[in-house]
Amino acid sequence: MKIGNITISEGNDKIGNTPNVSLLPIITCPECTECKKDCYALKFARMYPGVLAAWADNTLEYYKSLGSYFLAITTYLREKKPKYFRWHVGGDIPDMLYFIAMIAVARVYSNTRFLAYTKNTETVSARLRSEATSPLPKNLSIIVSRWKGDKEDPALTKGLPQAWVHDPSDPDTRIPKRAIKCKGTCMDCRVCWNLKPGQSVVFEKH
Repeated sequence: MKIGNITISEGNDKIGNTPNVSLLPIITCPECTECKKDCYALKFARMYPGVLAAWADNTLEYYKSLGSYFLAITTYLREKKPKYFRWHVGGDIPDMLYFIAMIAVARVYSNTRFLAYTKNTETVSARLRSEATSPLPKNLSIIVSRWKGDKEDPALTKGLPQAWVHDPSDPDTRIPKRAIKCKGTCMDCRVCWNLKPGQSVVFEKH
């Protein structure tokens, strides 16, 4: 769905009819050294030129005008009133201003549950430390994305749930044994939207 210069997808096979907004992978992804060679979002974008164009337009609009970008998203939320909203099927939280805006959106649209996976733990951790008396809104779930070979600083991921990638041909021995296995589609689960600090989910590499 096009709102202004922003495209909001209304779902895909994996996340079902969950509306979502995406940015270009790699260039908006801090700390993607280990995962960029196998980036599923990049593969997806290359397969579908229309998707790549939409993500590129979204990215350009954000860097041109943060206000215009988030106005389009809040317009969608106000009109559609979705129960769930996913940040970034492609891309990541690019910087602090973006993350602050995500938090503000969640606080205003408290009847929608928001979810984002991120490797930008430095930005997330810095904001959470600065808001010690005002933590993340309960309807905003931030999950740290983990990839074999990453050098995650435990101090930056403290208090956040984690999502691991399992590669059967080269398993990561750090994956917690109690990690919840993804069922393959959000429509049959929604566990990730309700993970608690210290919990983990594991996805098969695809």
